[in-house]
Amino acid sequence: MATAATISRRTGSHGAKASTPLIKVVDGTFTAQAFITTDIDDNQITAFHPGAMQYAHINKVSDAGAGIALGIVRRMGGRL
Repeated sequence: MATAATISRRTGSHGAKASTPLIKVVDGTFTAQAFITTDIDDNQITAFHPGAMQYAHINKVSDAGAGIALGIVRRMGGRL
């Protein structure tokens, strides 16, 4: 289950089509993003914008079907 501002790429690095019926597109929103700034003393300031993630409540795990309790979304071919 995921929310997305836009879905521009529906194929993985191996050309396999990604299944997207459980991804809800929220038009007019940005994808969640974070900007982390570190100064020369290693102090950090983080600015976070939830974007489409603020609509995560519209996704229900039960929509994925019986027996599904957890979903992991990641890019294909990437490291965990």
